[in-house]
Amino acid sequence: MSGIISKTMIDKLQTVRKIILKVAIWMLIGGVVLGVLMILFGDTGLNWIGKFMGTVWIIGFMMIVCVDNFKKISIEDSSVQAFALIGLVTNIIWALLWVILCWIPEFGSVCSGSTGCHSSALLKVASIASCLSFLGLMGSNTMAIYEGNKRGMIRPLKITSIVCFSYAITYVIILICTDFGFTSEIAGRLTMLAGFVGVAWFVILMVALVLSKSEQNKVNELRQKSVDNGAVPVGKSDEELRREIEEQVRREMIEKEVRERLEKEQGQSGNGA
Repeated sequence: MSGIISKTMIDKLQTVRKIILKVAIWMLIGGVVLGVLMILFGDTGLNWIGKFMGTVWIIGFMMIVCVDNFKKISIEDSSVQAFALIGLVTNIIWALLWVILCWIPEFGSVCSGSTGCHSSALLKVASIASCLSFLGLMGSNTMAIYEGNKRGMIRPLKITSIVCFSYAITYVIILICTDFGFTSEIAGRLTMLAGFVGVAWFVILMVALVLSKSEQNKVNELRQKSVDNGAVPVGKSDEELRREIEEQVRREMIEKEVRERLEKEQGQSGNGA
């Protein structure tokens, strides 16, 4: 399946991904080292120390998730790239908003004498962006699950799991928008439905992963045979090799089905004689 992003743009994004990964790793390491030094030698009463460390961890985690988004964008599948783009954009948004809330926690709530305190619009947007980023992350990784010759079984499982997960995320967003005050008979039913589809999402995803693993094992076995026989083409990418192996596996399965059909027809004709 063709993607929605050009090959040239994907190559540029891969360069950016490598840079982000290095920066994220060193930021996380720096955050750990800084935290240890501040605890041992700093003034624990300084509020800005905790805010600075929180900022480092937020940005570091955001960069790590971005690296996965960039990796999934490189897969030439429109559904995978679409989810990865959603995750990438919302990932940057929630990181910036949570950094602001980390330094100015007063922006997280709005208080009034009549209604009391409730979540601010900034906190709600940050939480919603986090949910959408999680949806993009899980959606891209789910749609990227290898299908092989079991596409007819694995693809519906992947789509069903994404639908279930999307409903669960939508339900959480509704709770965020209503300050978790969504209470009624309908709300109770929607809550039970969210719990049900959450369990269904996990079970269906596990089934898809098991089927995908069996397909990957077949390809790996065939590839190992090609290596042992010295039949691995030189100068071809892993993606090209995988496609050739998939095609070979498909031809073998078709030949097997044809042989079984011929044997069955011969057996029936023999019985008729």
